[in-house]
Parts: sequence; C-alpha cells; structure tokens
Amino acid sequence: MCEETLGKHVTRKCLTLAARLRNAPLLYLKMASSSAQVAAQALGALARIGAFVGIGATAVSSAMYDVDGGERAVMFDRFRGVLKETSAEGTHFMVPIIQSPTIYDVRTRPKSLSSVTGTKDLQQVNLTLRVLCRPNVEQLSTIHLNLGPDYDDRVLPSIGNEVLKATVAQYNADELLTRRQEVTEQIAKSLRKRADDFGILLEDVALTHLSFSHEYSRAIEAKQVAQQDAERAKFEVMKSEQEREAAVIRAEGESESAKLISQATRSAGPALIELRRIEAAREVAKTLSGSKNIVYLPGGNGSNMLIGVNP
Repeated sequence: MCEETLGKHVTRKCLTLAARLRNAPLLYLKMASSSAQVAAQALGALARIGAFVGIGATAVSSAMYDVDGGERAVMFDRFRGVLKETSAEGTHFMVPIIQSPTIYDVRTRPKSLSSVTGTKDLQQVNLTLRVLCRPNVEQLSTIHLNLGPDYDDRVLPSIGNEVLKATVAQYNADELLTRRQEVTEQIAKSLRKRADDFGILLEDVALTHLSFSHEYSRAIEAKQVAQQDAERAKFEVMKSEQEREAAVIRAEGESESAKLISQATRSAGPALIELRRIEAAREVAKTLSGSKNIVYLPGGNGSNMLIGVNP
C-alpha cells in the first residue's frame, strides 16, 4: 500500500515538473517583453526631456543677442517701431519674433570723395577728399529710421560734391595751389556743418589730390618756361650792365693813373723814369736769383753777366 502511494506521489511530481518545463519559454518571453516595454518607456521619457531642453535652449538663444566692442544695436519693435534707446556692448535680451536688432559699427572709418568742378577763372580741376567719419550715437535711431545702415554711401558723396563745387568756385586755379591750406579748412568747415545735419561726425578732412586739365597744365608749364626765360634775360642784362660799369671804372682808373704818371713825369723829369727802371730791374734780379739754373744776361760790347749759379 505504501509503495503504491509513493509511486503515485512521484508520478504527480514528475507530471508537475514536466508541465513547468513546458511553460518555461512562455515565462521567459513574458519577462523579456516586460523589460523591452520598460526600456522603451525610459527612452521615450529621455526623448521628451531632451526635446523640452532643446526647445528651452532655442527659446533662450533666440531671446538673446550680443553687441561687440565698437558697435551699437538699434531695436525694432513690431508694435512700437524703432526704439530711441540703443544697446551698448554686451549681451542683451529681446522678445523673439516681436523684436529684432540691427547692429551698427560706430568706429571711425575712412571715406574718399572725388569731384570734378570749375574754378573762378573757369578752369576744370579734379579734387579728392579723404574723410574720417562715424555716426553720432545719440542720433543712431534717427539715422536707422531715415537712412539705414549704408548712411555714409547715401549722404557723403552728395554733400561732398556740393561743398567742393561751392568752395572751389570762390578761388582761381592758381590760388588753389598757393592757398591750399585755406581751401582745405573752408571745405572741412562747410562739410562738417552739412554732415552734422544727418547725424554724421567727421573726425578729419584732408585734400589728398588736386589736378588740373591737360590744357591748363600745359599752359602752366609754358608760363613757367617763359618766366624762366625772362629771369634768364634779366640776369643777362644785369650782367652786361655790371660788366659795362666795371669797364668804365677800369678805364677811368687807367686814365687817372696815366694822368698822375704824366704829372709826376713833368714835375720830376727823367729821374722818375730812371727810378722805375731800377725798381723793375731789381724785381727781375730777385726772380732770377731764385732759379736753380745758370742764367746769363747779355751785356754791352759782347760781354755776359753771371746772375746766379745754384747746385
């Protein structure tokens, strides 16, 4: 009886174990499916967090703008228009979509202006100005409203041409060369006044180039050649006059000398002539005595006189 009961119990255990072995793959599949769902939920949560962070960073970035050194920003508001206050260097905030900044360079920069105009004596002259300009920061919003970022290209060529024509017309062509500093100062004064009306400051104005037409240049060259010829002729005349005066003075001196000699001869008689002859002979003897050669002087009656014998 006991053996039969033990056999039944063993059989039941075996059947239970076999059933569990048959259901094991299904259990593993359920566990794997549950883990995949948890992982997918975690990844979805991370994606949502990343999206929120990206949207937040984009929103913050779109609400900020930087202004570098030497620059100013003018803000345009869709409801209020161009704001009068400008933004200095640094990082600033704005309302995205509603506001948008425009960056302006407020540092001094060079600009060249050229013009062909006429002088007071109707001569054509080519002029080139070099100006150092920058916008007036206090009027930057007005400049942005009326002119825009290319304010210098819109204003300076027109007012520069106007000022050059008005100033040069007050001088003759030669005065532009002889009074160049005065002309430059007058142009600078008038140009600064006109540029200030548009909110533009001119730090420096210089007249860098000035040239005339070919005809006038040739006329100036011919005039200079004529002046040089006239100066040369004047010099020749002065030289001739000085030579004539020197000849007159020399002739007067010789005449006076001859007159004095004649008077002395009449008063002293042959003694003066003999004195001059002796003085001349003494000078000749002194000169010959310094010679290294042997010198003979012919004498009367075929005799010779030895003056000096030097080794």
